[in-house]
Amino acid sequence: EWDALLCGLCGKIMIDPVIAADGYSYERSEIEAHLLKSNTSPISKKRFAFPHLVRNNQLKNVIEAWRKGHTSSEGWIAAAREEVKCPITMSVMVDAVVTG
Repeated sequence: EWDALLCGLCGKIMIDPVIAADGYSYERSEIEAHLLKSNTSPISKKRFAFPHLVRNNQLKNVIEAWRKGHTSSEGWIAAAREEVKCPITMSVMVDAVVTG
């Protein structure tokens, strides 16, 4: 469960998480460096449909809550459920989609 906070490229807890075209979140600097060398997903190994990155504000909020003292797994999961709510319905999002 802690893996959700880790960058798929460097394995460290993210500071500036972004979502790439493959739907996975990465540390911005890590995926930007990767995109300079390759146009394939480091996780799925499939070609990116587009090179744009989208800031993952909700994951960033969860990570910040975790850093402020949610050190038990129950604590950060509760923070994640609180932070990852639909801004319209305020219900917990199960399969969030980023649109631009």
